[in-house]
Amino acid sequence: MAQRAQTKVISLPAKNGERRRFVLACFVLAATVFILSSCASSERVLRIDSAAAPVFLGDGNQCNEPNNFTRNSVVRVATDEGSDGSGVVVADGRVLTAAHVVEDSDAILVYINEEFRQARRLATDMEHDLALLSVDTGALNPLRLAETGLRIREPVWAIGFPLALDQRTTEGYLRTDTGKKLYTSARIDAGNSGGGLIRCMDGEHQLAGIVSSYGAYWHEGE
Repeated sequence: MAQRAQTKVISLPAKNGERRRFVLACFVLAATVFILSSCASSERVLRIDSAAAPVFLGDGNQCNEPNNFTRNSVVRVATDEGSDGSGVVVADGRVLTAAHVVEDSDAILVYINEEFRQARRLATDMEHDLALLSVDTGALNPLRLAETGLRIREPVWAIGFPLALDQRTTEGYLRTDTGKKLYTSARIDAGNSGGGLIRCMDGEHQLAGIVSSYGAYWHEGE
């Protein structure tokens, strides 16, 4: 697909004052990285007619549920506007979240090591619902970005802080990839926005997408 050949480039100030280019492939962020799950609280109905991604047939990649190393890289994000969501550490001092979580907020907080830390918005892409934050991430390890696109029925995990409660990991698979949106069967609720969609590649958990929204999936016979 043409979308997979493109990249999204965000220019970031490095800690030494120099500017560096932080390149995120469109298939990693899914360009418009919307995740729609089977959440019974929504009445939205979605029909899926075709898929743009290849079908996952199993390739020997084996991972258990994401461990603490992976889960700790997904953090809680809160604002003075009362908005709560999630975010993912993608580089030292950098957290990627959903733009609507921090939209119009004067104060952004990220919960790390049992304390809220002040964050600063570096870049926002409202079209794709993405925001990049600068915050002291301490010793947290950035999640590696997936280098290839997800495949239909490939196993995935959604990690986030639904309803501003404890972190939760749910397992599912990729239902379809329209080239602009990913749809997963993993359960996603309010508060998961900005969290990570994780895949297993070469025995390693990698970041394959950022959660943007949730809804209800319906398909005849399911």
